Amino acid sequence: MVKYLKLLTLLTVWLFSSLYAQDVILSDEFDDGDGQWAGGWIDASTAVVTVSIDTNSVLSGKNSYLLDVTTGGPDTWRIQRNANCPLLAGKMYTVSFEAVADKDMTINIMMEIVGDPYTKRLVEWPEVTTTPQTFTYTLIATEDVSNNQFKMFFGGPDNNNYKIWVDNIVVTEEDDLGPVSQWGLVQEYKSLWPILNDATTPAGNGSMGGDVVSGWKGLQGGFSQDLTISAENAVVVTGQVEFVGANAGTAYTPIRYAITYQDSSDLLYAATDSAQWSRSGHHSGYGFHPRTGAGTMSNGNGGAGTVWTISDGNWASTWSNNGGPASAALQAPRNAELIEGTYNFAISVHAIDDTTNEVRWYMIEENNKYWFGGVTKAAATTKTFNSVEFGVNEVEYTQFNVVGMRAELGAPIDVPEAPWQSYYVDQWGLAKEYSSLWPMLNDSTTLVGDGSMGGDVVSGWKGLQGGLGQPVEFSTEKAVIVEGQIEFVGANAGTAYTPIRYAFTYQDSSSLMYQYTDSAQWSGTGHHYGYGFHPRTGAGTMSNGNGGAGTVWTINNGNWASTWSNNGGPVSAALQAPRNAELIEGTYDFAISVH
Repeated sequence: MVKYLKLLTLLTVWLFSSLYAQDVILSDEFDDGDGQWAGGWIDASTAVVTVSIDTNSVLSGKNSYLLDVTTGGPDTWRIQRNANCPLLAGKMYTVSFEAVADKDMTINIMMEIVGDPYTKRLVEWPEVTTTPQTFTYTLIATEDVSNNQFKMFFGGPDNNNYKIWVDNIVVTEEDDLGPVSQWGLVQEYKSLWPILNDATTPAGNGSMGGDVVSGWKGLQGGFSQDLTISAENAVVVTGQVEFVGANAGTAYTPIRYAITYQDSSDLLYAATDSAQWSRSGHHSGYGFHPRTGAGTMSNGNGGAGTVWTISDGNWASTWSNNGGPASAALQAPRNAELIEGTYNFAISVHAIDDTTNEVRWYMIEENNKYWFGGVTKAAATTKTFNSVEFGVNEVEYTQFNVVGMRAELGAPIDVPEAPWQSYYVDQWGLAKEYSSLWPMLNDSTTLVGDGSMGGDVVSGWKGLQGGLGQPVEFSTEKAVIVEGQIEFVGANAGTAYTPIRYAFTYQDSSSLMYQYTDSAQWSGTGHHYGYGFHPRTGAGTMSNGNGGAGTVWTINNGNWASTWSNNGGPVSAALQAPRNAELIEGTYDFAISVH
């Protein structure tokens, strides 16, 4: 049984440099005094602060707003500056200002209505330092708020005896172009299900559904405008997807989805059950084909994979996408199944250079029961994107929904940590190097986690190999652990020379053939990386070869069992206990960990 956890520190910052036409609805560089900020509030019973206009060009212009805090009071809101700033539904607001302090300090900024219940739509805690900085934040209004104010809070006991200067306060308003609101059937897969959207469907939502029927059903969402990536800005698509009606089990790619650029296609019959895009094919971008259970990975031209490049081809096909696999990342936990329900969803693509893009993605069941995600570099089949597509097949779904889907330019997404569950090693076969002397004893009734080989007593190495089914990473904080039992049958070892050698390795380009037969074996030879263990028995000779002698050896692109062709050397000469104890017939508890 393998146990493994990986820790990943995630830092998410929601900053956005607006790229669209904006209206400035609030602006102050304090050229005419404190103006609209003079109406701010100070709790005179607990806070002491002197507010003035500093004319010493501390920030961007000659004037800046200076707050000299003697006593900040018990809370940040004891010293506040407020300016009216109404919000309109469907608009995006960008807030920016410059600030510097005589010592590092923290302030609080908000978008909040004038009075109780003090509904907050933006809450940030900028850390102002002795180096001038520009701070920028965004929010999207989902309703009209006529009595909203932009508020800056400078109080709190931590800010006693500090000075802070602010300048160039700007709030802009623009249309929120993020929601993906143009939904229709994809031209290639439009005949089996109708669109369920109508004129009342919220922006960002898309649905298709109907009777259970075999064949691909395709839903396409068009962006509000073409989005072109760069090294600084990624195209970012976020939202949720929902599967209705069935679980996927081990079906072959029950969903394929993509982010693409498609030229010369228009949405026809919008907001009707026949809504569809006018053009088929001619997509360029990236396709995602998550695996479910222990099912077969998507395969076609170029091999197999779960992320594919698409180059002026069919976005869902592995044969006519004119691309190939770019990643074979698997789902987590190992062999997790796609189940009915809601999944958090995101894709980002940004440019590495003229020929390469970095693609990040995740699709995660809301209770973390299924996780599909990763980061990969792939050929830059396009730098501009305008569509996201979804296709379902193989499973008895009755509906597929997209909720709150947005497409915009911004920072690449952070991929959440994959969940982990311990599991039994279930892929057993003869090691290719030593496969000729004993047969496998496993069959389809063998318990998962068990592996056996045996036969007549015969001289020579006999090798059994268990595959983990996926690459398993480890870190400085968490180890990869393999544990269980091993059993020797038929004889004691006495003082024999290394009667057993075992190893824990990574081996690329190897697969298990003829599983559950007596000829089950791994296809690869050599090319192992890891660590080999060669316990001594009795007073016998210690394992020796290139580099000397030892009981633990490194393996570096070599034969896992050989001390001459492992391309490594000894790293430990630890002996057995009690002194000169002999390996005897019987069962042994067994474990390895590496971190």
